[in-house]
Amino acid sequence: MLPEHNITSTNSTSTVASSTVYLLYALTIVFIAVAAYFAVAYYREALKKRKRRELYKRARQFDKKLDEIGLDMFSDPREAIVGIYKNAVLWLEYLGIPYKESWTHWEHAERVQVFKEPFKRITELFEKAKYAPEKVTWEDAEKALELYRKMRGALNEAP
Repeated sequence: MLPEHNITSTNSTSTVASSTVYLLYALTIVFIAVAAYFAVAYYREALKKRKRRELYKRARQFDKKLDEIGLDMFSDPREAIVGIYKNAVLWLEYLGIPYKESWTHWEHAERVQVFKEPFKRITELFEKAKYAPEKVTWEDAEKALELYRKMRGALNEAP
């Protein structure tokens, strides 16, 4: 008599099918993660471009008005120097030199490498106009305007 063997059928196709499903799930998750990463990166870049356009627009509006009216657009020399300084900071931000509210104006000036000397001198005049008890004159405002125009001229020459 022949010995009986217990023959059971194995379902190898279900093992292959389930591993394929898991692989497809993993690939889908990876695809979604990569797509989300690129969507976030694109959105952040679009925000940077929009902010840069806004900086440019605000700085150009100030420059246009300054070119048309000159220092007469300000009521006093302190206001003129502060306005010129703030617009210089806008141009620097447009060029990629960050400005943080937590920095003092001198901490910001230390980080500026392009237009270093004119901006440093504008910062000195800004400090005088904003914080010093001494009298700020229209000659100070004219000097700030001259330095600002030197900065702006170099900016316009840049590619």
